[in-house]
Amino acid sequence: MTEAKIILENLQSNVPGKSLTVAKFSGQLDESNIDQLIMEIYKAIELTPKNLNMIFDFENLEYMNSKTLGYITDIYGKISENGGTIVITKAKANITDILQVVGLSQLIPLLFSNEEAMLQLSKTAQTTTVTQSTQTAPAVQTKDPVTEQVVVPNPVTPVVPVNSVITEPTVTLNTQQLEQNKTIADQTIATPATMENTKTTFPEENLSASTPNQAEGSYSFEK
Repeated sequence: MTEAKIILENLQSNVPGKSLTVAKFSGQLDESNIDQLIMEIYKAIELTPKNLNMIFDFENLEYMNSKTLGYITDIYGKISENGGTIVITKAKANITDILQVVGLSQLIPLLFSNEEAMLQLSKTAQTTTVTQSTQTAPAVQTKDPVTEQVVVPNPVTPVVPVNSVITEPTVTLNTQQLEQNKTIADQTIATPATMENTKTTFPEENLSASTPNQAEGSYSFEK
């Protein structure tokens, strides 16, 4: 089994104004060693707090626990908020699966080689430069020809179209309405009829009753 290590190597950056450090991970990082080993990366961040690009080389990394993932997430936040970038290279299949499951692959690019990582860092820097150069220019001040005072145009507030705001109707029921609804619901419940309240009538012009047949306990009718 490979010994657990994190070795840092400073390289010449191909991005102007940026520092570049490669962190090579190896072995199995778990509860027994990660707290001590990860401090090397935090020390590098303290030495270069701004504009630090890092490549995490996972070629020899065999395993990492959830605490290691937490450290990587924290390091990503510290470097990103200070103008730097992190990329991960050469991760094994089991490591890649873990990074995808926890969502870190959506934050940190997973690449195949350190050369590809350096190219990615260069492209990221170029994209950032273009974005900064296309920011909105400041408002141009003009001079009123009559008063000869400098006039600064007011900022334009975007108008939200009325049709773009959809308000769902609000339904409010008071106590009286609730009672009325309950009464209507109660009235829709059918009451079962009893035999004592049920009477059968026959038209006199069609049927006439005969004398009861006591022996058979039934009635017969003649037309």
